[in-house]
Amino acid sequence: MNLYDRLIGRWEAEAQAFLPDGSSRRHYWQIRFERALEGRAIQDVWITPPRDGPNVGKSERWGPFDNQYGMTLRVYDAKLDAWRVTWIDPCAGYRAELVGRPRRDGIFQEGKGSDGSSLRWIFSDLRADSFRWRAEVSRDEGASWHTAIEMLAHRVKETSCTTTSD
Repeated sequence: MNLYDRLIGRWEAEAQAFLPDGSSRRHYWQIRFERALEGRAIQDVWITPPRDGPNVGKSERWGPFDNQYGMTLRVYDAKLDAWRVTWIDPCAGYRAELVGRPRRDGIFQEGKGSDGSSLRWIFSDLRADSFRWRAEVSRDEGASWHTAIEMLAHRVKETSCTTTSD
């Protein structure tokens, strides 16, 4: 039930997108994970290019995904003993359905995209203040895999307001 809990919070990430023509593009993301549905789910929002913060204006243009944003809803399925993961990107008109499970030092998610591709999305090197994320795609039912995106995220320190009374 607590598989994604350590991701709760705000993150900034630097990523490399590996395009089908062999080129790559550097881009930056803002990510926020939070509990939803009375704590029974995790909702996360991923945005590139960042709308604020230190990486505004630094992302390289990379075609149809220059302006990408979407949300994931992760819900634990007790019958499956795994997490059902749904990604929706309204800008690209893309949707993915995956199943997430713990694996070694991270989280392994696999499923299908709305374009019919097979997907593997992997969280690894999970630490209190950082994680790696990798998206792999197969267009031949898993015979071969292409790394589409690799990302290193760092936690954004939350600031709090304090007041004092006289």
